Amino acid sequence: MDGGPHDGTFMGISSFGPRSWGIAIVTFEDGEIVDVKLEEAGKDPEDHVAEAELKDEDYAWEQFHEAKEVMPERFIIADDVTQVDNVTEATSSVDKWIEAVLDAKRKAGLR
Repeated sequence: MDGGPHDGTFMGISSFGPRSWGIAIVTFEDGEIVDVKLEEAGKDPEDHVAEAELKDEDYAWEQFHEAKEVMPERFIIADDVTQVDNVTEATSSVDKWIEAVLDAKRKAGLR
């Protein structure tokens, strides 16, 4: 997409971390984040054939689920998504989501 900024919904993806990717589905209006949905897809990095799977409600790390709930609002109200408050013991997921939101912003023609 040329130029920008563009209103609409854009998907951002982080680079592959130790075991997973962060995924952010971000909706922009007038250059502002108005909605965020977060996911994380993981796989065994040694298994090059395995398909990635989304972490779901069966994922045992409680802090991940807390972060998935609170981080969308933090991204919406943040002036700078790189400065959002982290969720204790969910740093890896939050770092991936920050990268994914930044990727979505880039795709929307925003800095």
